[in-house]
Amino acid sequence: MANQTIPSLSYSYTAGAPYQLKQVPSSLVLGGMDLNRYYPHNTTFALDPDLNPVVSIDQVTITASPPPASSISDLWSGDKPYTLFGDSEPDLFTIDSTTPFLWLPETACTRLEDAFGIVYNEPLQLYLLNTTQQQTLANANITFTFDLSDYPGSPNSVSLQLSYNAFDLTLSYGFPGLETVFPQMDANSPRVPYLPVRKAANSTQYTIGRMFLQETYLIVDYQRNNFSISQAKFALDAIDNQALMDIDPPSSDVVTTTDQSSQGLSAGAWIATAIGVLVGLVALTLLICFFVFRRRALNRIRQGQPPDTVIDQYFTKWFADNRRQVFVAEMDNSKSEKPIEMGAGEVPELPTDFHQAIELPASEKYRGNCVVIPLGHDPQMLVELPSNVASLRTSSVSLEDVSPVSPVLSDYPARGSVHNGSWWRESTESTSPIFSPVELEKATTKPA
Repeated sequence: MANQTIPSLSYSYTAGAPYQLKQVPSSLVLGGMDLNRYYPHNTTFALDPDLNPVVSIDQVTITASPPPASSISDLWSGDKPYTLFGDSEPDLFTIDSTTPFLWLPETACTRLEDAFGIVYNEPLQLYLLNTTQQQTLANANITFTFDLSDYPGSPNSVSLQLSYNAFDLTLSYGFPGLETVFPQMDANSPRVPYLPVRKAANSTQYTIGRMFLQETYLIVDYQRNNFSISQAKFALDAIDNQALMDIDPPSSDVVTTTDQSSQGLSAGAWIATAIGVLVGLVALTLLICFFVFRRRALNRIRQGQPPDTVIDQYFTKWFADNRRQVFVAEMDNSKSEKPIEMGAGEVPELPTDFHQAIELPASEKYRGNCVVIPLGHDPQMLVELPSNVASLRTSSVSLEDVSPVSPVLSDYPARGSVHNGSWWRESTESTSPIFSPVELEKATTKPA
């Protein structure tokens, strides 16, 4: 570790024991171990498929030597240990430093309650103790012995011991759910003693938590897919007197990968990166040049200026051709300073061959005939019906033949006068028609 790199994919850890000596601190070493923090042995266990340290607890026993007057002295009369977890019921447990608790089967918890005379608190799911219970258990010299193996029935096994002090913990204000059990508790209230043991709902919750690692030392080697759990060593000079030793990786493992990562990218990667950057710069330059020359060409086209360079000539011609194809043609005003507009005195219309207005007849009898009124005719003047209208050449004309919209006498000039070749009949009624049917017949019938 002289070059400040981690030698291998491994670590070692112990949670520390604040109740031992002058508060022995925790220890975490990446890529190695501290030889002064544990008692070594040669037993190793295999990691599970998820690379978790999983062991089999074959048996857990409790020994104690309580004072004669203790309330629990009857349980340990003699040297026979009290079995908390029998060898006939081994099971796999995961070592997990992220939880402080020891998750045991319910049968083991029931035996613990019988041994210590304690009650499981369901809201907190912990064993709470009063001051008397705590003092009694602390003075009983209790020792827990864990027999661990690689898997149930494996010959690879190790025996580890924990003092009761590893279980003698306290809860402070702020612990989740504690205010529901002690409503009057606040930040100044005394701590509540408890045992860090919880009942597991099933085998998937069987866990050995951080309380177990207070007096044990865990070494995990991911590259060899194994780990070991040893008895921790307590010393006053645990911080100053360190004996760090690297855990070297296997000779054919990923040491070269670590070295390559420290050296950076390979030569091929550098070449590919350089080519990509160069291509990007060239593409960006061409794009900028295209927009610059395009702007110049469009300005020259608008101002009618000739191109200066060959490139300008090409772009001007190219954009001019495109403009002729795409844009609508307009009148050329480049030779005049004023805008060219159409004259305001003439009304532009589409050409037509008809120079006279055509009025359709007012009755179904005149279908196919028309009356032609010259352009510019005064609307106040009468129009004489032509003599070739078939319906007017009949021998008799009734009042029904007269159009109900015929003009009346009051709409025209003085009565009995001649106006533009048309004669007027005097009438005293403004609502009578100008021509009576008899007179109209006389005027339109040729003499025999």
